[in-house]
Amino acid sequence: MDQSLDDLANKELYKGNPEYVKLFEDLDNVCNANEHNYTCETLKYKDIEKSFVPKLEKFFNILKRSITHNKIYLNHISSLKHDPCVYYKYWFYHKIINHNSEEINFSKLNQIWSNNLADIYGLFLTEHCKFFAKNLEDVKILKVLYDHILFFNNTENNYNFIDKIKKCEFCNKLERYIKKTFNGLPVKCTHGSSYAFCVEYNGNLKEIIDLDKLSSLSCESGVNESHCPLYSKLHEQDTKGMESVMGRSGDVTSRTQEDAETSGSTENLEGSNLHVKNIIGGGYLELFECYIGNGNIVT
Repeated sequence: MDQSLDDLANKELYKGNPEYVKLFEDLDNVCNANEHNYTCETLKYKDIEKSFVPKLEKFFNILKRSITHNKIYLNHISSLKHDPCVYYKYWFYHKIINHNSEEINFSKLNQIWSNNLADIYGLFLTEHCKFFAKNLEDVKILKVLYDHILFFNNTENNYNFIDKIKKCEFCNKLERYIKKTFNGLPVKCTHGSSYAFCVEYNGNLKEIIDLDKLSSLSCESGVNESHCPLYSKLHEQDTKGMESVMGRSGDVTSRTQEDAETSGSTENLEGSNLHVKNIIGGGYLELFECYIGNGNIVT
C-alpha cells in the first residue's frame, strides 16, 4: 500500500535506536520545571503563536548550551558523523510535525530564528545552525530525508544516498518535491538560496547528496517498504524480534510440560498450558504494539 508523505513523516524511527531515544528524552527535558542544573533563557522576539513558544525556547537553549558546554547532549551518540545542528534540528522537525500546523506561521518562525542567532552565537562564531521552511511540506521532506541519512547510513563510508533512495516510497515524494521546487530545472543551490532544501544542503548535505544525480533522480516502479534498504533493514530486526519471542515461549512451554509430567497431574498440565498461551499471546501483543506504535520499529 502506497504511503503518503504524512505517513512517512509521522513515523518515529528514532525509537528503534536507544541512543536517539535518550537524545530525544534529554532534549524534551530542557527548560522543564524539574531542570535545576541550567538557567533557561527567555526567547526574544516571540511574535508567534503562544503554544509554540516553549518549543522554540527549548531549541534555542539547546543550541546555546551545546556551544558553551561542548555538544553536551550528544556525548552518548556513538557514531557522531554530522554537525550537532543536524541532530537538534531532527528533533525540532518532530516537534513541528506533531504540533498543530495551523498554529505555526512559518514566515514568523523564520524571522524569529534569524533574530535570535546573534544571542546564541555571539559576534565571532560564523557557523550558525540555519533553519528555513516556507511550509509544513518542507519540514516533512527534510525530516524523512534525515530518517534515511541517520538510520541507514550507519556503516558505509561511501554512502550513495540517491542509489539507496530509488528503492523507497519516499523517492516518489522527493522527486515530485524537487521538480516542483526547481520547476523541473537542474537542481542548483547557490549560496544564500532561500529554498528550504538548499538551506539544508548548503549547511549539512554537500557530502551526502550529489545535486547532479538528484536532478536526474528516477525512482524504481512498484516499490514498497520491503524493497527500501532502510525499511528492509528494520523489517529484519522485526523478524529477529519475533523469532526471539517465539523461542522464549517455546522454552516456557517445554519446561511447563516437563513440570506437569513430573507431578503426574493432567489438570496441572492443562492449567499450565493455559498459562503458557497467555504468555505467548502477551508476547505477540507486546511485539505487535511496539511494531505499530514505533513506526514499524522493534525496540
